[in-house]
Amino acid sequence: MDSCFHVGMELYVPARGRYGNERMAKVSSVGRRWVYFDDGQSRFDPKTMKVDGVYSRRLSDVRLELSRGAYLERYNLEAAWFSTRRGIADMWGARAPTDLTLEKIQQVRALVGLPPFEPKK
Repeated sequence: MDSCFHVGMELYVPARGRYGNERMAKVSSVGRRWVYFDDGQSRFDPKTMKVDGVYSRRLSDVRLELSRGAYLERYNLEAAWFSTRRGIADMWGARAPTDLTLEKIQQVRALVGLPPFEPKK
């Protein structure tokens, strides 16, 4: 197996839901399909980094990270994006603000990777 995981490696397991506990978990074995933790109850898919829900319902669909810092980086990026999307929708709804120009909208679209808006002619 061409895996970057090895026995003894520690991975960050984020808390799941309100009552979960975050922790570092050690890899106990690496198989062709699954990587197993030393608790004897958890395994995860190394391609998706998600814990197998059948094997451990308590951690179902938790996405593992290599460190807490990597988790916080991903979490904060997703939270900031969600907050920005929601903020735009809540502030203006379907109408564009009067002080916003087409050029500024084009800049925002380019910044987030959307194709340029083609104005009607």
